[in-house]
Amino acid sequence: MIIEPIKVGSREGLWKLFDIGVIDGIVNGLGRSVTEIGGLVRNIQVGFVRSYAAFILLGALAVIGYFIVKFIPFAR
Repeated sequence: MIIEPIKVGSREGLWKLFDIGVIDGIVNGLGRSVTEIGGLVRNIQVGFVRSYAAFILLGALAVIGYFIVKFIPFAR
């Protein structure tokens, strides 16, 4: 009367619902997300130094532009 409900509750509630549903769901979801992001980034990496330099330049210009708009009053 005492042990069997505990076994059923732990098997059905903790193991099937929480472990398989929540924990495994989070881990598998993160794995799929990283795989998809890697697939997108793979297309950006073309192997040309000029394209990498262009990405760095664009990023630097974006950061500089953000600071100009944010912190210099006459730029608004």
